[in-house]
Amino acid sequence: KRVRSALLAGLAAFFVANGLLILTASDSSSAWLAVVPVVLFGLVAVVMLRRVMRREPYLVVDKQGFDDRTTPFSVGRVSWSEVSSIEAERAGFQWVVRVGVHDVGVIVARLEGLRGRGLERAARNGHPPLVVGVSILAATPHEVVEAMHLRWKRAGGRPAPSA
Repeated sequence: KRVRSALLAGLAAFFVANGLLILTASDSSSAWLAVVPVVLFGLVAVVMLRRVMRREPYLVVDKQGFDDRTTPFSVGRVSWSEVSSIEAERAGFQWVVRVGVHDVGVIVARLEGLRGRGLERAARNGHPPLVVGVSILAATPHEVVEAMHLRWKRAGGRPAPSA
């Protein structure tokens, strides 16, 4: 996954360089067209380079719970006693692991800003509130779910009551 991120960072840097070249070589009336790719691909390059340079794991699953750092909107540490469901699901073109929790309010209370509001909104719309992005992990989505289920059950995990 690091190689893919490095290739994407290189490609984004290429588009940034081309945008800068257009900016410097064009007249001022059309230069604004180059600003969009420079900003957009510049952000992509930064995100991809951060992925390549990162040394800490994105997801840690242990007997107390899991620590999710797979996306900028990840919630961090979640204990198994808070979890009510775990399932792999296709979301658009990629797989994610959706984790339901017994009380969203407990997790929202320890988050700040957009992460907390996004979590509340997902819960209000009936979605499992926690989404673990598995596209950057070496394990398959089903391997992640299996490992999480195993630890959750060993910790006495209980599913949410049926409606």
